[in-house]
Amino acid sequence: MTPTNEQLREYATRVIRIAELAAKLTDYSELTPEERHCHECEMEIFRQWLSEHQADDGEPITPNDMYRYGFGDSARGKDEKRFEICPGVRVLFWACEGPKCWNGSIWIGANKNIDNPTRGDVRRLCAALGVPLKESMPQT
Repeated sequence: MTPTNEQLREYATRVIRIAELAAKLTDYSELTPEERHCHECEMEIFRQWLSEHQADDGEPITPNDMYRYGFGDSARGKDEKRFEICPGVRVLFWACEGPKCWNGSIWIGANKNIDNPTRGDVRRLCAALGVPLKESMPQT
């Protein structure tokens, strides 16, 4: 079974904590420079992965998230929201039943590509397109 994003974050965080504790208890003078460098590289890989896979990656994206990211709504109705990421790439939302309930999808050209996108989907799409986000979601 493939671990979830939350499980992977927990594993990576645990490995970093254990390695930091081991560093306090270990005499690294016994290690060769290559071994120390390898250990430092491994920890950097875990830290980099954690920074790229935020805790809220699996959360559904909402219109409020898109506003926080710096995108404006170009839709013409209260039951629809349209955010252009770049020409031909947009995130659309339409109201569903219930307060503050939105369904969403990512469209590239005339094709719907992702139904019910997550915050992580939108962050990775923007990163791949080189579109900076005004505000990134806080890490927890």
